[in-house]
Amino acid sequence: MLRDMEELLNSVYDDDVRAYLKEALKCYMSGSYRACVIMSVIAGGYDLHKKVKSLAGSNKRFKELDDEIEKKKSALEVYEKYLVEQCATEEIDMLNNNELKELRRCLDTRNDCAHPSNFICSPEKARDVYSSIIDILAAKPVLFGCKHMKNVIDEMEEKTFFPVIDSNKMKVIVEDKLGQFQKKAIEPLLKSIGNTIKNTKSTVQKDNAMRFLALSTDFISERYENFITDFIEKDQYEGELLRLLDINIDILKYLSDINIEKIICKLETNLTASEISNIEVWIKIILSDKLQDEKFIGSVAKNITSFKDKSLFTDSPNSDVRFQLVYSILQNEKCLEKFRNMIRNGCYKQFNLAHFEEFYLQNILIQLDDNILYETWLKAINCYINSSNFNYGNRAVNVFTSIAKEYWIDKVSLELKISLVMNILRQGKKDSNYYSHDCAELMWNLDKKYPKLVETFLDHIFENKENNDINEFLVDKYAKIISRYIVSYESKTESIINQLIELRDSNLGAKSILDEIKEVVVNSFQDEFKKSLLPKL
Repeated sequence: MLRDMEELLNSVYDDDVRAYLKEALKCYMSGSYRACVIMSVIAGGYDLHKKVKSLAGSNKRFKELDDEIEKKKSALEVYEKYLVEQCATEEIDMLNNNELKELRRCLDTRNDCAHPSNFICSPEKARDVYSSIIDILAAKPVLFGCKHMKNVIDEMEEKTFFPVIDSNKMKVIVEDKLGQFQKKAIEPLLKSIGNTIKNTKSTVQKDNAMRFLALSTDFISERYENFITDFIEKDQYEGELLRLLDINIDILKYLSDINIEKIICKLETNLTASEISNIEVWIKIILSDKLQDEKFIGSVAKNITSFKDKSLFTDSPNSDVRFQLVYSILQNEKCLEKFRNMIRNGCYKQFNLAHFEEFYLQNILIQLDDNILYETWLKAINCYINSSNFNYGNRAVNVFTSIAKEYWIDKVSLELKISLVMNILRQGKKDSNYYSHDCAELMWNLDKKYPKLVETFLDHIFENKENNDINEFLVDKYAKIISRYIVSYESKTESIINQLIELRDSNLGAKSILDEIKEVVVNSFQDEFKKSLLPKL
């Protein structure tokens, strides 16, 4: 399809140049095709000289070319061909070889049209010259070549290179800078910026260069990966890679699957360390759309939940960094439910007491709020509370009391709750000089701190007539603490007392418990409920 010549005219940047080309269009419309060609080429030469002049103040080579053109004009010499050819040189680098070839053709056509000859200028040829001048020159702003790369990189040494801190506004600045360069110069420029990041000793220049490179993704999306390959492949640049991703996490969208896999390997290496540097950036990477894709989400979830085995017999303060990472991920609103479920599945394993002493693991339980995980946690606590090693008992009690009962007490099995109270009683009343003092202290306060546990235990003991556990705990050894639990269970205190009265003659433990209850009641003369029990006793 033929392009509309008036629409082409509207794309011209400079008003003066547009005026020349408007005259050329009028010539074309009136059938003066030779005049159209001549006016178009004059406009092109004028436009190109203006662009050289606009750059002359900041570049010596442009200044020399501008001076030379002015001399030729003053001497009324033909200057257009010289100007075009100089602008295609390596030093000026405003035109590429194809553009030079096209402009030479336009100049030859202009010469044919300007001199008496039998040359016939067709409307098609005039239209071709008119559109070529606009496409190559007039419709473009001043475009820099490769020689101007150094100017941009030098500017990065200034703190004011990015006068704003908002990433969207910085991105506009980056795209504006890149838009001033010819297409052929953009890739060398970004490559040079990458080298600047690696080699500069100026922290300001390095920071500006990283922002520039990180925010240039949309401008050269198809080949962007090429400019950060070294940062991905070489371990020495991991810090720079993370900084780039922190500035623009969308960089991940432009990376191949193999490079994403390399980043996941870097994550795995970090997870084996004693601490993760840049943990917030890693969280951002893990929760990116790219890594939560089907191809990678399973691998990531497996890596971050491959918690280290931890011995109970070490006093090493080193924590598994995965716990902190997982906890932070679960707190983040970008954590998809699918990923959360994968993390939950990764946590379905038998942790020992040392794991549960981890602050972050305890908080992971609360974040996931899963019955199975709470059950696993309480089983480990229960196992160690009645350990032969009183130190383990103390540690287990500390872990147990660190998670508020509101989170788990209605989410674990009755059997486990009953067993827990039994083990607390066994350890708290152990016939030995070596027992868990923390466990004993908890035993004497269990009815106040965990009344539901006490009630569950008493229901088990007294509501099931065939329960053998009654024989273990209705003995003198436990009389004082059991009596305390019974009196605290107000809704069933009387019914339990009635059962004990029935057993009093046949069970010395029942008699001892009733005696202890009576002692409690007598000493609680201001408590109306307890005083009401006295007649029964």
